[in-house]
Amino acid sequence: MQKSKKVSVKVSEVDGVTSTKVWMFGGIVCASLLIGGGYLGWTAMRQQPRITSQTQSQANQGNNEAANPQRMIAPIKPGSMLMLSQKEGEESQVKLVEANLTDSAIAPLGCNRVYFAGGNGLCLVPQGGGQGVQLMFARAFDSNFEVKHSFVSEGLPSRARVSPNGRYGAFTSFVTGHNYESVGSTASTKTVIVDLTNKTTIGDLEQFVVTRDSKPFKAVDFNFWGVTFANDNNTFYATLSSAGEILLLKGDVSSKTLNVIGKNIECPSLSPDNSKIAFKKRLKPGDWRPAVLDLTTMQETVLNEQRNVDDQIEWLDNSRVTYEIVDRTQNRKHLVATPIDGRGEATILIQDAVSPVVIR
Repeated sequence: MQKSKKVSVKVSEVDGVTSTKVWMFGGIVCASLLIGGGYLGWTAMRQQPRITSQTQSQANQGNNEAANPQRMIAPIKPGSMLMLSQKEGEESQVKLVEANLTDSAIAPLGCNRVYFAGGNGLCLVPQGGGQGVQLMFARAFDSNFEVKHSFVSEGLPSRARVSPNGRYGAFTSFVTGHNYESVGSTASTKTVIVDLTNKTTIGDLEQFVVTRDSKPFKAVDFNFWGVTFANDNNTFYATLSSAGEILLLKGDVSSKTLNVIGKNIECPSLSPDNSKIAFKKRLKPGDWRPAVLDLTTMQETVLNEQRNVDDQIEWLDNSRVTYEIVDRTQNRKHLVATPIDGRGEATILIQDAVSPVVIR
């Protein structure tokens, strides 16, 4: 089945105003652009709609709108954790939790997805673009939660990651649809890598050269998501969906290349020592379990978790991971900690929270 075609909005870089006052955007407008046709028609239609000065102004203004008057008691520092507070009836805001997991404070920052490493963070915020276009602002912020820059892309926020040294960022959005179950049929994703230091866009992964079995690999139904960066700050891994297959890619930022190295590895996340990848293993459409891949032996270990896990897993250390669990009986979301040995059970780490980030 061919992929639903999408008209891509060019990722635009917008300088932010240096201020500790930031924004909240309420509501998500679900809108999509579907364009049929064959590969040649799709190629011709991938013109980049222009990001207007009004959109850029909107991105700048977002940096100055106060979401919460509280100030952080301390800047982001190693040993702490970031996450999004998800209490029912409240807006999603960034929460800083100290190493003891008891002291916490709410940051003046509202996001749908957040990540931070090497002194730089990404905060993804949905914003309706009008005329059927759903936009997304990717805010680049520092350890004091000051927004330094804004990237404007398309779609609904999904995943975000930053390289260990803070130079590169990656974000994924749903251009059409809103879940990974239907990616490749009724949904499309867009994944972009940006240079947070130079405030420039490296490129959409659809612009990267992909190889499989040492041969060029290209198809109209490609969908990319779930980037994770290695400690060399150039190598990365990501997911590719094509022709019903879920493929693991190993990429190179500098050469803009990707190579297929495995199957059925979705939303990869590298361990701190880069020896393993945590991922969500698809059992059936809409049903995943957390698992770990040893990159040396390529052996998989499915973790002792019976609940559905639709998340990009985060590593607490080299032996434990954390991810989001939905408690449907109470309509709440929690973060749990789970050993990677496949035997230890998951325990609640932080209640009413999602999008975990361990600050190293």
